[in-house]
Amino acid sequence: ATLCADASARTVPRDHPCDVAATTAREACATPTAYVTTSLVLSPCDDTPLRLDGSSSVGGGAKELAFRWRAVPTACDNYYEVQAALDAANQGGQMDVMELSAALNGGSTFSFRLVVTNFLGAASSPVAVVITRAAAPIPEMSID
Repeated sequence: ATLCADASARTVPRDHPCDVAATTAREACATPTAYVTTSLVLSPCDDTPLRLDGSSSVGGGAKELAFRWRAVPTACDNYYEVQAALDAANQGGQMDVMELSAALNGGSTFSFRLVVTNFLGAASSPVAVVITRAAAPIPEMSID
């Protein structure tokens, strides 16, 4: 007796990799959904860190999602510095959390978009967030 399963093969259509062969309908692959969690107000102090968290994004299937973080050129102060920082930190597209600080110095409004893509090439709709720098220090609260 052998413990190996019988050899089997299945051809996966390139244009419809999620189609279920047992039905006549053509099933589409699940489309990923991007989610960004962040603070919408940034302290007025230089070098204040900003954390953009896309880890709640879904729809990767059997593999990790790829993350494409973009600054919006027409709505982001310090666009070139900010986009360069995003590109440097996210080589390979695997960073679900981005942290920026020095690239934001001197700016007051920052606009970002996140698109996630699964291993089949299906991409989410872009999710946009706009962060503004506070004019005065953000109050701190402590509970004793």
